[in-house]
Formats: sequence, C-alpha cells, structure tokens
Amino acid sequence: MEFKNSVANLTEWGTDRYPALDLIEDALNLRTPTVYDKTDDDKFVVNGPATEAARDKQQKIKERFTNWIWEDDERRERLARKYNDEFNCVRLRTFNGDHLTLPGASPAITLRPQRPRTSEKAP
Repeated sequence: MEFKNSVANLTEWGTDRYPALDLIEDALNLRTPTVYDKTDDDKFVVNGPATEAARDKQQKIKERFTNWIWEDDERRERLARKYNDEFNCVRLRTFNGDHLTLPGASPAITLRPQRPRTSEKAP
C-alpha cells in the first residue's frame, strides 16, 4: 500500500490539505506549515482553519516522535551517546595563565587576572 494516499497520511497524522509526509519534511527543515487558498484575482491568502489544523498535526507528530525516542532504553542510550560523541565532545580551551611563574620578576608587581572576552561570563 502506498503511504501517500493512506488514511494515516491524510487524516491521522496529516490533513487533506497538508499530508503527514509534508508535515514531517517541514518539521525536519524547521518550517511552520501554512495553507494558502488562491482567490479569484490570482492572489494567495492564508486559510486560517486549514493552517491551524496542519500545525496541530505537526505538533502531534513532534510529540509522538519525542515519546518514541525515549520509549526504548537501548535506543535512548545509543542516540544520546552518538549526539554527545558528535556535538558535545569539543570544548574550547581557555588560557588564564594562573599556572605561570615569572622567575626574576619584581615582587612589587602583582599581575591582575585577564578580563574575560565579551563572549565569556565573568567569574
């Protein structure tokens, strides 16, 4: 059976104006679904009720996907490990010089700590 014309695509997870496959594609591309109607003078206007229905269905898909991800412990651990390995494994180095000693420097001079850059928070 082809999913494009299935009941799940057009009613359960999507609408007759915005099928579930299009809602999933929009969600993956961070787009919000909007349904337009063409007027007699060839202008496009937003169809409020159809747009609201499509957005509700997209939210339903997102919630179901989130629940599906966390249902299985093995899948949750595998995906968390993959995410952490690819995106959470790099930390920018910071250099503050606290460990440095300056032999022969005058004891009358006290160095102040370096001010943080604007992208860093002050301690």
